[in-house]
Amino acid sequence: MAKVASKKKDKPSGIVALQQALISKLRSKKKCAGDIIDLSDDAPDIDFIPTGCWILDHTISNRRDKGGFPEARMIDVAGEFSSGKSVLTGTFVAGAQSVGGLGYIVDSELSFDKNFGIKVLGLIADQTIVHQENTTEIVFSDMEDAIDFYKDSGVTAAMVVDSLATLSSQDIKKKGIDDGITANSLSDAHKLGFLLKRMNEKLKQSKICVVFVNQARDNIATGPAAWSAEKKRSSAGNALKHLTSVAIWLKYIGRITDSKKNVVGVWVEFILKKNNVGPQFRKGWFPIYFNKGIDNCLAELKYMEKRELFKKTGQKIKFKNQEVIRNVILDDLVVDVEVLANVVHDVGEAIAAESKDEKV
Repeated sequence: MAKVASKKKDKPSGIVALQQALISKLRSKKKCAGDIIDLSDDAPDIDFIPTGCWILDHTISNRRDKGGFPEARMIDVAGEFSSGKSVLTGTFVAGAQSVGGLGYIVDSELSFDKNFGIKVLGLIADQTIVHQENTTEIVFSDMEDAIDFYKDSGVTAAMVVDSLATLSSQDIKKKGIDDGITANSLSDAHKLGFLLKRMNEKLKQSKICVVFVNQARDNIATGPAAWSAEKKRSSAGNALKHLTSVAIWLKYIGRITDSKKNVVGVWVEFILKKNNVGPQFRKGWFPIYFNKGIDNCLAELKYMEKRELFKKTGQKIKFKNQEVIRNVILDDLVVDVEVLANVVHDVGEAIAAESKDEKV
């Protein structure tokens, strides 16, 4: 197959100056210069808040040096019951606190346990706010106040709503038991979409990450393509899907038992259904122990076993140390964007050259 050498095209005279002139004009009209991003500037890189699961962190970021949930973004964590949603988001708040940040948890399910949060998830008591409220308007109003406060202070903050599906509007709460659900009540989805858009705007240029815990729903698909539709979907409509930067689906895949066959934990599989900061549709696995939360060491061994990065003989596995394990995983996990771009470029040129030969 013929291969054509790549040639850089010269930039037309004055084209860069023209672009810079437009940027200056647009920035002069904006209240915040950061709204217009000039890729030629040394713009600040994305910062991440660790989730407490090392494998998940680097799967999202696709980087060797840092990872986690990206700051100034909204995240969707969905899955069926017992799939580790609350544990993951709780350890995410603890991860923010481990780097000097603050935590804000909306417990709309009214089920938060202080002892579990501190002893198992690792939350720091005086750096955590737990807000037990499930009225949509109140929750978003208070969260906007908190975002403004954190943003003005310049601190790193992890905010979690657990869960979005249990929020109810004031209109719904005013109804009696015998009152029917009318079409007007269904406008809650539009209201939620509006509130999410407001929050997304407020998060810009902040060190805050907001995570929405979402519940699974049966997907009742219709039409000729119904057979290929996913069996499960997340709630809260389409607004959250479009506005979130990362969407994670958690799935319970098995129990962890001790020597006496007592269930002491569960295995969870995660799938990146959306990822705006790295490759998507990637998956990994991590264990959750009921008495200590996520076990990163076992998660790393599971990843290596699933990806066949080592050979196990009997029940014994020998490794030098955890740093060696993590380097092996990062070699397999992180996709080199520059190498990938060169491969795509070479393939494109080869195809073009082949097409040219065929025409001749």
